[in-house]
Amino acid sequence: TSAVSAHVFEDLRRADAPFDRLAPMRPANAAVSANGLTTSVSATLVTPDYFELLGVRPALGHLWSHAQEPVAVVSWRFFVETLQGDATAIGRGLTVDGATRTVIGVLPADFH
Repeated sequence: TSAVSAHVFEDLRRADAPFDRLAPMRPANAAVSANGLTTSVSATLVTPDYFELLGVRPALGHLWSHAQEPVAVVSWRFFVETLQGDATAIGRGLTVDGATRTVIGVLPADFH
């Protein structure tokens, strides 16, 4: 992967480039609060097409909905360790860097 600006991404998307689809992502660190605990996590900010482009299917819930924002998809590890594997966490909120996000899905255990 390499970093590109939003302008370059849009130019690539519009151009007659050798790509069928593009789905930008940006690694980030975030303070996440759930179940009364706040922890620092490695996060990735993604566009709606990201998981579909990679062929990823959710372990629980779903991975994206254009109608729902802001949302969070959590890793299997976060789901098990922080959310105690509670399937009712889907549809509930958690706080990411001070903003509430609705958990819509859990990634499969083998997705890294």
